[in-house]
Amino acid sequence: MPGAYSLNLPASNASFSGSMYFTYVGCQTSNVGTVGGTKNDLSLSGQWSGTVDGLPQSGTYTGTYDANTQSYSGTYANNGGKQYRDLRPCIVYTIAPKGTWEMFPVDARVPAGFGVAVAGRSISWSATTGAASALVYVMDPVIAQGSGNPVLWQSVVNPGAAVTIPSNVPLQSGKQYIAAVGLSNSAHERLAFSSVRFTQP
Repeated sequence: MPGAYSLNLPASNASFSGSMYFTYVGCQTSNVGTVGGTKNDLSLSGQWSGTVDGLPQSGTYTGTYDANTQSYSGTYANNGGKQYRDLRPCIVYTIAPKGTWEMFPVDARVPAGFGVAVAGRSISWSATTGAASALVYVMDPVIAQGSGNPVLWQSVVNPGAAVTIPSNVPLQSGKQYIAAVGLSNSAHERLAFSSVRFTQP
């Protein structure tokens, strides 16, 4: 399942912290996990932990910086290994033993022609050939710089070109937020990602 996370990376080599947002359609509404690690020149490494549908999960991750895309990417491992979950009538799924991750800076556009716009509570984005799903989320940059869950809302939707932030998501008038959209194909490969700062009217 695609999901959002944020890291408070230092300008120089040092330790850092962050948070990750777990969601599974139909079961657990959400849960906030923690991320800790160390920045060493162009590399990141550390540990992550959280709870998925009542089961504690944790593991390690590594990644490197790509100057061409101004992004970090790498792999992670789950100490619990592959886990089959039968939560019927809610959902049946498998927790993966490992995976990959990517992290882009705010205001990123990958590819360069892919953009996101916000008008009121409507988030729209560029149409992309081959897209099968869209991860859309809104973050509070103030919380992202401190502690707690910076993701105010997240949803995986069809890859159409717009979605409305639900009215129960607490957005304050005059405050700045970050909206992000990631598009994936049917093989769950990332096709595009972009984020944008916006001020709620």
